[in-house]
This record gives sequence, C-alpha cells and structure tokens, in this order.
Amino acid sequence: MKKLSGTQLVWQLALFMGLQSLTFYVLLAWLPDILISQGYDTEFAGWMLSLSQATGIIGALIVPSWAGSRKDQRLVTALLVFLEIIGLVGLMLPQFGLVVVWVFILGLVLGATFGLALLLLVLRSSDSETAAELSGIVQSIGYFIAATGPFLVGRIQDSFKIWNYSLGLLVIISLFKLWVGMGAGRAQNL
Repeated sequence: MKKLSGTQLVWQLALFMGLQSLTFYVLLAWLPDILISQGYDTEFAGWMLSLSQATGIIGALIVPSWAGSRKDQRLVTALLVFLEIIGLVGLMLPQFGLVVVWVFILGLVLGATFGLALLLLVLRSSDSETAAELSGIVQSIGYFIAATGPFLVGRIQDSFKIWNYSLGLLVIISLFKLWVGMGAGRAQNL
C-alpha cells in the first residue's frame, strides 16, 4: 500500500476540499445575516439562502461531467474560483443591487466545486484502494478546516460589525483555493 498522507497532491486535494467547504458553510450559516444587515427583510434573505442551495445542486450535477471529460481540471478550477470571487465581491457591494445574481453564482459555484473536489479524488487515484484511502484522508482534513469557517467569520463579525471583512477573507481564501486547485487539477495520479 502506498503512503499517501505526506504527498503534496494529497495536501492540495485536502486544502481544496476544505476551503471549498469552508466557504459553503460560512454562506450557509451567515448569508441571511449578511443580507439582513444590508437592509433586506428576513423573507428575502431566506429565499436567497434557498436559491443558493438550489443552484448548488445544479452546479454539483453539471460541472463534474464537464470536468471529468478533461484530462486536466485546472481550467475548470480557475473558472469556478473566478466566478466565486465575482459573487463574493458582488455581495460586498450591495449598492449595485443584483443580489439574486451574486447568490445564484455563489450557489452554483460552491455546488460545482464540491462536485469537482469529489471528482478529483477519483481522477487522481490509480485504483479503488487508493481512492478509498485518499477519500478518508482528504475529507478528514478538509472538513476539519471547513468546520472553522462559520466560527471564524462569526468572531470577525463580532469584532468589526461589518460583513465586508468576512467577505474579504473569503476572497483571500478563494485565491488560496485557486493556488491549491491548480496543483490538484493537474493531470496526475497517486
């Protein structure tokens, strides 16, 4: 059996999965509060959370098929992260409106990157035994990272009282996700 835990690819996959899930959990936990702080009512904020979840399903169904038809997933990763940053910056600028568009984009992208993260586990494995071990390592590390997101963002909001600091942090996390995603998306096997 190969030793996977120390390889660079495993850490890239784990960080990609963790950062993807971190952003998802933050928006799942805090999106309504972000929108309410921008002057939207609770009903609209709830509908936007529902929209993000519904579009996430679409992204999770469509993008893995597209990414799986390619040997190299770096272009897919870059496109998704670019769209994620657009959606996050859009939420930071409520004066431009278009909240429905930003939430639609974010939901779609976060569902797509989740599907991509799972697909990469399969594509980077040379056999089923490797896939099972890789999945265990990546998801354990990834979800540990992801679990910190809502708490960290809540602390930032408590300290500064402005959501743009937390959204800015998510943009920085997206850039880091792009960096590790470029490594994880390169055609290679364990």
